[in-house]
Amino acid sequence: MKKAFILFLCLASTILMAETRQIAKPSFGPAFNVEITPLPDQKEFRGFSIRFPSAFTTPDYPINNTVLGEIYLPLNAKPDHQTPAVQVFHTIGPDKFQLERKVCQVLAKEGIAGIYIQLPYFGQRGGLLGPIVIIRTEEAFFQGLEQTRADAIRANDILLSFPEINPQQLGAMGFSLGAFMTANAAAIDHRIQRALMILGGGNLQEVFATNTNETKDLLGFFTREDKQQQEELYKKIAKYDPINCTDRLKVLARNGKCAMINAQNDNVIPPKCSKLLAEKIGCPIKWYPNVNHYTFFEHLSEAGADIRAFFKQDLPKPAK
Repeated sequence: MKKAFILFLCLASTILMAETRQIAKPSFGPAFNVEITPLPDQKEFRGFSIRFPSAFTTPDYPINNTVLGEIYLPLNAKPDHQTPAVQVFHTIGPDKFQLERKVCQVLAKEGIAGIYIQLPYFGQRGGLLGPIVIIRTEEAFFQGLEQTRADAIRANDILLSFPEINPQQLGAMGFSLGAFMTANAAAIDHRIQRALMILGGGNLQEVFATNTNETKDLLGFFTREDKQQQEELYKKIAKYDPINCTDRLKVLARNGKCAMINAQNDNVIPPKCSKLLAEKIGCPIKWYPNVNHYTFFEHLSEAGADIRAFFKQDLPKPAK
């Protein structure tokens, strides 16, 4: 009985710590509320789970309308000691966001806040069917792309509701799918001042044509109609192709604030697509030699060092 009472008190205290915060002046649309709950076992950073309504609604798939994510803050972050922050976009893989969570935590330990969210139809938002739901119809697919962009903007609105975050030092990064989202986010949210794309590239038609585990469903979606309809679909997706999202990235690149990391033997994102994007942006690529899209993740220790070095450039220089 005593143990049960103690457990009840612990649960009650956790519930009491949850905060409902209003984002009164979001970047677009009406005000909305976000539920912010501290995460347990915080010794090297402060973590929070977040839950908020998507900027778009999908009436035929309501589970997709609630966005879930996590935020990690450095222990020393305070309103009078603001920190840079990075939105980390997730991969297409089914790793339960472990990679993105780890990147956010590593950055927080370095003095940089991190946030990731579950994109439309991924994670709990995908329900029993998962992200394949996005290609159920043409309308659902393109609405999903707009929803993805809008939810990313809302995530930054939430991030900036923390007074510990420096609004002049927002960054974005991601692996694979996350790299494509980084390009899209930077194109529409000019609060982003630093961008790192890992295993990304431009020319989506070429990427889908690799017909790998990650792209075969998209290839099927874009080629299941007649040739004229295929051409129309590729015209519609051109807006979201990183190769057409480069204006803002060019500005960042000129200031040394945009970079790419790619696998020399990538079998999902053809290296020529990565080179094409880098050349159009005018940013450097670091190539990991003798590595493909999948074996790249065996080199996360080196990649982690590259990520930290890139974003730590926004931290104050230590006093001599």
